[in-house]
Amino acid sequence: GPSVSLQVPEDFISRELFDTIQVYVITKPELQNKLITVTAMEKKLIGCPVCIEHKKYSRNALLFNLGFVCDARAKACALEPIVKKLAGYLTTLELESGFISNEESKQKLVPIMTILLEELNAKGKCTLPIDESNTIHLKVIEQRPDPPIVQEYDVPVFTQDKDDFFNSQWDLTTQQILPYIDGFRHVQKISAEADVELNLVRIAVQNLL
Repeated sequence: GPSVSLQVPEDFISRELFDTIQVYVITKPELQNKLITVTAMEKKLIGCPVCIEHKKYSRNALLFNLGFVCDARAKACALEPIVKKLAGYLTTLELESGFISNEESKQKLVPIMTILLEELNAKGKCTLPIDESNTIHLKVIEQRPDPPIVQEYDVPVFTQDKDDFFNSQWDLTTQQILPYIDGFRHVQKISAEADVELNLVRIAVQNLL
């Protein structure tokens, strides 16, 4: 059955915790290659279970999941892209050289995991050469807080050159209201003059914050 082969720090995940979450670590096919976040026993696990099918493996498949464990109260969204990227790196390494299924090369994962843990915690990024043709590049993307709720009496003001905002990257609603943002009109007036429903204007202005 599923087991913890390697972990850093050692013995960080108790047997009791693993027994509780193991169905989310090595999963059924419908959850494979998907990001999974599960909270149990004051801990949060973010993982991406992988299945590589081939007749050379026992039961014709290799199942693995390199996940991150943090405090249950921590925001996990910043780690999700890293977990997904790591799953991709390890899949490539396994397909190219049997990196995970080979016991000798598999032991290299411990120093790799140690460096990942230390550098991501200390610097928020990590560049780690694995072999001649593979280097792991990871970076924690800082999560911006949600912008404040926009009220109908709020008056939006540009904090940079207004002309910079007039381009095709915006959705149609935003393009429609931009000419009415002048530092004097409040959201309700912009809604009336641009002939755009009030809630849509509030959402569009919020997206500009």
